[in-house]
Amino acid sequence: MPSEDRPARFRHSGLLKFDAARTALVLGDVCAVAFSLFLATALYFDFQIPQAFALQEAVHGLLLVASVLACFSYGRLYSRKVPTTGWRDVRRLLLATAAAFTVFFAVANFVPDAYWTPFFLFLVALFLGRATLGILSAYGALRWGPLASAAPVAAGFLFVAVWKAAGSPFGIALDESLPVSRTISVSAFLLSAALFLALRGALSLAWGLWHSERRRLRKVYLFGEFDEAAKFLRSDSAQSLEVLGLFVESPAQWGVQINGIRILGGEEALKRACAERRPDAVVLAHRREPLSASLVEFLRGRGLRCLEVDPWGMLLGSSVPAADEIAMEALMERREYRFVPSDDENYLRGKTVLVTGAGGSIGSELCRQVLHCGPRKLVLLGHGENSIVRIYRRFPAETRALLVPAICPVENREALEKVFAEHRPEIVFHAAAHKHVDLMELNPAEAVRNNVGGVESVLACAEKFGAERFLFVSTDKAVDPVNVMGRTKLTGELLVAEARERNPKCDYRVVRFGNVLGSRGSVVPLFLDQIRRGGPVTITDPRMKRYFMSIPEAVSLILEAGCIDDPSGVFVLAMGEPVSIQAMAEGLIRQCGLRPGIDIKIECTGIRPGERLDETLVAEGETMEETGREKIRRVVSSRPLAERLAEVRAALGER
Repeated sequence: MPSEDRPARFRHSGLLKFDAARTALVLGDVCAVAFSLFLATALYFDFQIPQAFALQEAVHGLLLVASVLACFSYGRLYSRKVPTTGWRDVRRLLLATAAAFTVFFAVANFVPDAYWTPFFLFLVALFLGRATLGILSAYGALRWGPLASAAPVAAGFLFVAVWKAAGSPFGIALDESLPVSRTISVSAFLLSAALFLALRGALSLAWGLWHSERRRLRKVYLFGEFDEAAKFLRSDSAQSLEVLGLFVESPAQWGVQINGIRILGGEEALKRACAERRPDAVVLAHRREPLSASLVEFLRGRGLRCLEVDPWGMLLGSSVPAADEIAMEALMERREYRFVPSDDENYLRGKTVLVTGAGGSIGSELCRQVLHCGPRKLVLLGHGENSIVRIYRRFPAETRALLVPAICPVENREALEKVFAEHRPEIVFHAAAHKHVDLMELNPAEAVRNNVGGVESVLACAEKFGAERFLFVSTDKAVDPVNVMGRTKLTGELLVAEARERNPKCDYRVVRFGNVLGSRGSVVPLFLDQIRRGGPVTITDPRMKRYFMSIPEAVSLILEAGCIDDPSGVFVLAMGEPVSIQAMAEGLIRQCGLRPGIDIKIECTGIRPGERLDETLVAEGETMEETGREKIRRVVSSRPLAERLAEVRAALGER
């Protein structure tokens, strides 16, 4: 069963699941330990290792590898599919490495070699037991708990007991053992730590590069007329594509090369090539005659994306990618941040979770990531039936058993109470809101009804029906707000803070976003639509800057904020420096294979009502604090809550 078709509980690994990334990491650690011990010994003896040490180093290598695997598995260094290299991860790695080498040094120098074999078996059993429990947990056959934590230790003693009962059929003891030099141990420790860090950094970098590149248009076949194909291959549009093969109509030109690419044949050769190796798309150079019906039927039947070339050798509008095909890291001018909760950070497993605004860009991605954490039930609550049906049908049939679609306006207290009474959610994510700044300036009453009344209703239901945790999604426009939408979101933040003081039984948290790239209300879909129409791309002011984050980043912030011990204040993501809207528009145009200012013009329309040139993450009277998380900060206000709430309500009342 492909991983993307499995239910969520089959995809989440509690401890250690042997997929390709983790297997490579384990094997890499084994090789790093063995190489470090060998090199440290060779350096100690000036690469003239005495014969007496040869066999001993092999035995020491087995003990050291077993110590490292056992300590690393208990240090949760294999709990993530993709290793990260933040400060917390480096500290955990160094502590586990130090523990492993301490165990090895103590055993090799102070434990009689007759006991080495049972100790080795015990360490191997710890690692294998931990791995087995991780696999059972990942496939839903085991609920992690104290008894499961003790199982690998029991397995270690069982291994040793079976070995003794069988008459000690094998062993790794030496006839005469020599103590391990402290110099060799320290050198091997330093070399191993460096190799462990390098390995994890390389795997993390490789994963990031693969993830950022995997959805871009890369490999294509080119089909059309000889002259037009040659014109396209010389254009800027062709520079971002890898042309796998070239096909033209005229048999007289078959076998000829254009820009080093050989013409492989005509229409039938193209069909055979597509059948043998599926491209990302087929580029159709400008033609005087329409495509044959058989070729059209073939391309449609294969589900191949077709891109047309205009008479100037440029890709036409159909070449403009969708928002989810854009390289967001390039637009944000920084690396995209992803949070993958470890088993002890997963507060969603086995819980009933409710997401408001589940049909929106943030809500739908939140539902997807929540399902990866193995909830007992997920309630998809939204006002629009079409968006809820779309997100519901997006999940595989076997996963839908966990999903409950619910159509309900969040401000309708009576209807919302029925949903809460039926499902009793333990975790509530409130993502529903009106977010378009200019539209809410024209409809302030609707903004207040939905964004303020909705928060009040959901908070009241969460408190009445005993929710354990409530997470509210806010925006940086709530910071010293100058528009209706920002004031309503600030009111929502303060209402959550008020509920936190009133009801200590529930864990209330607020997450404040920057602008979310790729969401339905962001500039990316708007700019792409303008590029498809041939421009111009319109921006309000060339000086305007914003903080940006991707949709997965936004959801990662929500989920990670729920793991932080202290729920007070407002959580924000460290998003680096704000990005110029004009620079973003130019970057999007380039990603579409076009030239800003030449192929696609950029025009300024002026600042709209409710907008400002710059956004900030901290308001007057607020300070930013560290949270112990690499990318999460906490914003705390020194002003009294009642004063702030009265002030923002008065500002809304004036509208």
